[in-house]
Amino acid sequence: MKIEIEGLQILAEKLGVTIDYLWSVLLKQAYISAALELLFVLLVVVMWMALIKSREVIKKRLKTIDDVGGGFTLFIGSVFTIGVTVAAISFIFTSASALINPEYWALKEILSAVGRR
Repeated sequence: MKIEIEGLQILAEKLGVTIDYLWSVLLKQAYISAALELLFVLLVVVMWMALIKSREVIKKRLKTIDDVGGGFTLFIGSVFTIGVTVAAISFIFTSASALINPEYWALKEILSAVGRR
């Protein structure tokens, strides 16, 4: 913990602020980060809705889903949407942590930043 505090002191000195001010900024950032991550999750929900709707539209326009590459388009869209969904699930846990306990989130951010030095 001594190394983390020293790293935080060095960062505060370089920025010309106190450690208390730096900590308060990190606590405010926890809420902002959580909100951005939740917006990303909302985007994933919209992507799923668009994928389902496009499947319905393609089915209506084509006799079978494999006509004119409709099946391939749905396959690519499905793979992309599933990949983004996996990322969104990880964001849900991070954003919940930031909203419920911003002090823990801020401490975790400091520890990860100091660990990268």
